[in-house]
Amino acid sequence: MGPKQKLFRLFLLGAGAIASILVLFFITQNYNDRRNNFVRLFPPHIAWLQDELDLGVNSFYIAGTTDQNIFLGNTTTPAYITRSNIDRIDTSRFRVMIAPDTKILYDKGQYSIDSPYINLVDLVSRKMLMTSNPNDKLYPVALPQLLIAQTVLLNQADIVCRTYDVKADRAYLKKYAITQNEPASTLELPKQSEGLFSPDGNLIYDAVKKQLVYVFRYKNQFLVIDTNLQLIKANRTLDTNTFAKVQRVYIASQNKMTMSKPPVVVNASSALWNGLLFIKSPLLSSNENRSSFKNNEPIDIYNTNTGAYLYSFYLPKFKGSTCREFTVRKNKLLALYDHYLLSFHLRL
Repeated sequence: MGPKQKLFRLFLLGAGAIASILVLFFITQNYNDRRNNFVRLFPPHIAWLQDELDLGVNSFYIAGTTDQNIFLGNTTTPAYITRSNIDRIDTSRFRVMIAPDTKILYDKGQYSIDSPYINLVDLVSRKMLMTSNPNDKLYPVALPQLLIAQTVLLNQADIVCRTYDVKADRAYLKKYAITQNEPASTLELPKQSEGLFSPDGNLIYDAVKKQLVYVFRYKNQFLVIDTNLQLIKANRTLDTNTFAKVQRVYIASQNKMTMSKPPVVVNASSALWNGLLFIKSPLLSSNENRSSFKNNEPIDIYNTNTGAYLYSFYLPKFKGSTCREFTVRKNKLLALYDHYLLSFHLRL
């Protein structure tokens, strides 16, 4: 085979790969843009933009909130935490000190803050560092040798982890006393044909109600759980996707498991405050205006006590960007859009 033929074959292979990606993208987009068999209620004047702040870079994530402040971690400068007042967005930055002789993959860590408690979890080396004094160093505490996907700090003594057992092919929520390696309680997350991707979701803690909520990413369900991981109630969201539309495949050359095609995301992101669950949905309802849906993102609100859907409101796109992540505190919704932090006032 001559050089020209080799180049032509490489071109065809590359074009085929790009075409496959585009086809999968458009399949996902078409699913999200089609009307689904549920109705949203949109009362007027629920949320309006109050303030905005240019953070300069898009590597920030929400690490935690208090009644006064929101705390942002940054994946590119993990030694620092940015703090902003909730009522008037202005920022200050403080350095987080690590105890001597502590080995941790700093850039792989994720902060979780419930002031004054700060914890930093390195999900790769499975280490956790904590402090109850922001002016003090973070000291290591033991974490179990499990595949940990997410952690939620309940208080200075207890943490809940979302874990995956490779042998059993099952996902679990496990509560640990920080000084212990054995779980104090465990809740198995329901799976379908496989247990890695189908139970994927977001674990959130309601500090007012002292309850946990687990929102499934690929199906229309959320679980309300007490702090001992006892299931209180399983509830349905608006959408009709009762089963996660996911398929997995093993790539031997990379020794990893991945999805064989883009999944249908039902619940994109979520936040929790005082018995109200806020879920950002990428799916179009049967009664929505397509233009409104295209320029905004619907947030659906549920009552965690009853599981009932209450109503929805829109978060607008901002300078061409969509909301990456959001949190709710009292009558404020704070959201990250690309490199911006936005504050919305809520009339709930």
